[in-house]
Amino acid sequence: DLDIAEKYIKAAWILQQHSEVGHHMGMIAEKRGKKDEAIGLYAQGVVAFRLVPEAREGLERLAPADSIEKLLETARTALQNYNIVTLGQLAPDLKAPAEAEFYLVFAPDTARNAEVVDVKFIKGADSLKPLAAQLKSIKHPLVFPDSSPTKVVRRGVLACQPKPGACTFTMVSPDLITSVD
Repeated sequence: DLDIAEKYIKAAWILQQHSEVGHHMGMIAEKRGKKDEAIGLYAQGVVAFRLVPEAREGLERLAPADSIEKLLETARTALQNYNIVTLGQLAPDLKAPAEAEFYLVFAPDTARNAEVVDVKFIKGADSLKPLAAQLKSIKHPLVFPDSSPTKVVRRGVLACQPKPGACTFTMVSPDLITSVD
């Protein structure tokens, strides 16, 4: 059942971009006849964490050989964007660049879309601590795949630039987290 499989695989892909999961996303798009989408997902699978050869095989099967390097370059940019949220100018009085780490707790809203239900400051610039409340407005593309009472904790870095700069929140891959300090 492609619909059920896609819900779970897409949730896994949004949380953690592993090659095997990107390959499975590409397979689903291909089975649905969405060739261009499948090519893009296979390419992302090729440049994702924990490379599996099947992702490249899918890409090479569908894409012209002379387009593969450009597809991989586009895929690298797309992968970076999965974990970066641009928030705009949150700290207009900031005099110098500042960073702080936070935990965000996501839970499903009534439509099963992820919403931030809690924020905790970990460490970093004290001047960014008051922005915790504004981090609750982050929109994340995660959709919880079933009705289980699930919460997802993500760690990330809030980086803000002085005016006219903006703030971004970059979520750290769960693979890279080795402690909860």
